[in-house]
Amino acid sequence: MEEGMRSRAINIIAEQVGIDPLKLDDNTTIGAIGADSLDCVEMGLELEEEFDVELPDEGVTVDLSIGKVLAMIEEREGG
Repeated sequence: MEEGMRSRAINIIAEQVGIDPLKLDDNTTIGAIGADSLDCVEMGLELEEEFDVELPDEGVTVDLSIGKVLAMIEEREGG
């Protein structure tokens, strides 16, 4: 994933839970940053809108790592 896109995605995730994006890495799980199921739904919707992609039905969940979320976006973007 291009660095600019990666940064935008991480910022969306971080803003949702009010955490510094610099504290996040690919291995951090969404749940570990304090996100609940509603935060996950809102993150998923924002990411879909920002990157013009459709995430899977299960979307963003608390047990996914940030790296996995970024990979899902990249897969649906086509590269």
